Amino acid sequence: MPVTEVITDSAALGVSRLLDVGTGPTFDAPTPVPVPTASDIVEEWGRQSFPASDPPSNW
Repeated sequence: MPVTEVITDSAALGVSRLLDVGTGPTFDAPTPVPVPTASDIVEEWGRQSFPASDPPSNW
């Protein structure tokens, strides 16, 4: 059974890494950034200011 120890490096912003003695360091995978959805765009731009049955003439 390999010997393991957890090392916390404050210089690495407190990210902990697991070191398998004899095999070298392994690092945690980065957390993926969530992808914005269409509802975020609607909230950012606001709702339509005209009814769907009567769009502006330049549409």
